[in-house]
Amino acid sequence: MPVIAPFNVFTDGGTAAADPVMENFYHPDTAPDSMEGINGWLDELNLITGASAWKVRRNQIRPRGMTRAGMVGLTGHCDYLRVFDNSVNPEFKPVPGASIAFYLPRAPEALFLTWQFLSASDEFYGPAGDPAFQHKLYIDGVALPGQIRYTAAATYTVGPNDLRLPRRDRIWSGHASLLAGSNGLAAGWHRAGVAAHKALTTDSGQGRVRIRNMKYIALF
Repeated sequence: MPVIAPFNVFTDGGTAAADPVMENFYHPDTAPDSMEGINGWLDELNLITGASAWKVRRNQIRPRGMTRAGMVGLTGHCDYLRVFDNSVNPEFKPVPGASIAFYLPRAPEALFLTWQFLSASDEFYGPAGDPAFQHKLYIDGVALPGQIRYTAAATYTVGPNDLRLPRRDRIWSGHASLLAGSNGLAAGWHRAGVAAHKALTTDSGQGRVRIRNMKYIALF
């Protein structure tokens, strides 16, 4: 909005008519010529520049106006058995405590996800290939490329005993980012989280998720 001009001018000692006074406060026009211009017309042209420039201070920004963030987490065990398997189209189940729903009031310039995910498997050492306990990151029901991890088989037999190696437990400290543009997120509700899948194997092994959390940070 440019500088508001001209105003109706009054002289000292003169009689001020009501209409000119009113027009100084409210006189809608395509080019603002009254105080009505303050109502929605202010833009970067009204900022003072140079040494006396007016700066936006932190206490002048509405809370959560430029950023939003949240976190969820759990420490209780969550077990996955092969009964959940669909061998034709592997079914990944969202992991409670590693999945979060969040609201974006408008499309963000950037969205960051970070998570920690501790998992274990008592699957026996078996055929070559990917381990049976798998994990993927999903956003709004779509798996992100490259965001997949595996929990290694950890059980083997020594004599009459079956032993499990705790050192083969998995810790996945991951992160992902979505920037503004074609891969950005629109305003509204969204879901992000790690999902787990226990594939069919010849043994009765199970997968276990232990400590996990999911965090999001949105920048507007």
